[in-house]
Amino acid sequence: MYYLLAFLVITLSSLNNCTIETGWKGIKPLKTNRAQVEGFLKNPTKNGSQISYDTDDALVHVTYSTAPCSDIGSGAFKVEQDTVIDYQVVLTKDVKISELKWKKNLYKRLNDPEVRQFVDYINAQDGIIVNAVKLDDGSEKVRIIKYYPDQDSKSSLKCTE
Repeated sequence: MYYLLAFLVITLSSLNNCTIETGWKGIKPLKTNRAQVEGFLKNPTKNGSQISYDTDDALVHVTYSTAPCSDIGSGAFKVEQDTVIDYQVVLTKDVKISELKWKKNLYKRLNDPEVRQFVDYINAQDGIIVNAVKLDDGSEKVRIIKYYPDQDSKSSLKCTE
């Protein structure tokens, strides 16, 4: 019994330490498939070339692969059909950038040249962009987190001509 309790405490505390680099709810481009996503995200709706899911805290837009190495749709990678290619998490509840669980030192901060109150934090290695809006009090609120294939997966799974 003691070992089970210790295991549960360690597991739950490690879940609290998850950062956005592990993917939103564990979804990883080029690794997670549609069945896995729909195991916890319900009521998919088609939104152009993406599938959207509405949750309590976000609207999630996912692009799934078509046939591997296909010229049709999102088939530019050597992955099974219906594998996540990329996705966007549009937060519907306020999260300040200071509250975000992330490895901020991995990101380059860029001000939007056209919309002055927007800023992007870009992590090209892990394929993540955090889009935030500057607030009047000087803080920033996360708007969207975009996930793309990381550099290692992109180079190893990209189809060749």
